[in-house]
Amino acid sequence: MSGGAGREPRRASRSPLPFLLSAVLAGAGAGACQGAITGLPGETGTGNRGGGGNGSGGTGGSPDLTVACSQAQLGTPALRLMTRGEIVNTLNDIFPSIAGQWTSTLPASTVSAYGFDNDGSTTVGKQFAGALMDTAQSLATVVTGSAASTLVPCAASSPNRACAEQFLNQYGKRLFRRPLTTAEHDRYLGFFDASLAKSNFTSALKWMLIGLIQSPNAVYRSEIGAVGSDHLRHLTPYEQASALSYTFGGSTPSPELLAKADSGDLGDVVAIARGLQATPAGQDVFKRFFQGYLGYTAVSSIQKPNVPNFSAVSGDMIRETDAFIADVLISHRGGLKELLTSPSTNPSAALASFYGFPAPAGDFAPPI
Repeated sequence: MSGGAGREPRRASRSPLPFLLSAVLAGAGAGACQGAITGLPGETGTGNRGGGGNGSGGTGGSPDLTVACSQAQLGTPALRLMTRGEIVNTLNDIFPSIAGQWTSTLPASTVSAYGFDNDGSTTVGKQFAGALMDTAQSLATVVTGSAASTLVPCAASSPNRACAEQFLNQYGKRLFRRPLTTAEHDRYLGFFDASLAKSNFTSALKWMLIGLIQSPNAVYRSEIGAVGSDHLRHLTPYEQASALSYTFGGSTPSPELLAKADSGDLGDVVAIARGLQATPAGQDVFKRFFQGYLGYTAVSSIQKPNVPNFSAVSGDMIRETDAFIADVLISHRGGLKELLTSPSTNPSAALASFYGFPAPAGDFAPPI
């Protein structure tokens, strides 16, 4: 990024969204094929790079690309532990009327060497399990207490098993992002019955909800699907809905999206992704992706005592980069080329002065 007198018009570029969608919805699809590259410049004799084919060596010219792949290799199914942010967002979206009234003690998600906190290999440890229990108990206490008249309206007139079952069917589906199986339904309702025999309706309903929130079905995202006749693993509509929602919106599928999954057809997935991406939550996911990918938030911890005022504007540098990326890729629908070659930036007034640029019309927008 560099300063300039104005912004040159951006040429339209093809959006990367359809490609990203195909990667997201493919789930654990096909593995890679083995291949060989032979005939590279300077290569002599028989070449067999990649371990999958044979070819005669050469001393120059165009490479002779040989790929040996009789059949796609089936990918591995996966269960992805949700991040702290995803779990908190999920609970707030399922119970929006009590947002801010309960406490999350979940630990920060581990950041991988690549800069992201959603590594698919992450598992539940003792600290996370304990914190999840505390978080679930905090939320469930509010749901079945001060918010019961709104979230469990049947509790006032009919605090019985039928009311608990109604609650289970409604919120169990939201928490599991799919309808409960018959076995799950019976197990949780049986847990309610056992708790009710030892306490009262409010306490039994609270502990049933705590159990739902702690379930692996609630805190892990399923990418298991089923193997089709094409030898690929296809995600179910519910798994697709979850993949779309968490990838582009950072939270659980909405009731409307789950209803589409109920029908077996999500419809226009590109439109769904764009709609999620356009929301404030989607914009935050987009920002966090680039912060993790590029690692530019580390500038706030860099010390440059020989550079006057650097520490005073380093925080603004992060917000400048956030605004720049959003302007190029979202507002102007640019691509990688535009991101790397744009002649403009989006500084604050203080940062523009630090750079020696003209003062912008406003902090971080519009670009100069």
